Amino acid sequence: MRLMSKTGPCLEQLNRKTALEVTNRITKLVGINFMDNIFMDVTREGFDLDLVDQLTIEEQNELLDELYSLSANETAIGREANNFYSVLLTQMKS
Repeated sequence: MRLMSKTGPCLEQLNRKTALEVTNRITKLVGINFMDNIFMDVTREGFDLDLVDQLTIEEQNELLDELYSLSANETAIGREANNFYSVLLTQMKS
């Protein structure tokens, strides 16, 4: 999967069994919001360590954009993203 992130899809170059395994693995990762979970874990830790204060304005705005997008989800991740969005916005205004 790391290789595919660099080369792009390559299922046609894999044998059928391996292609099916890769497809199933990707489907499972998407289904559990794998990247959203990692993003929120890193964001949570960044807030806990007060690292967010050390981001540039541009980086803070990018983080706000990502948190805003995730906050649209009606899940625990969405609620947490909404909370972090509000906290970061308040910090930026002060």
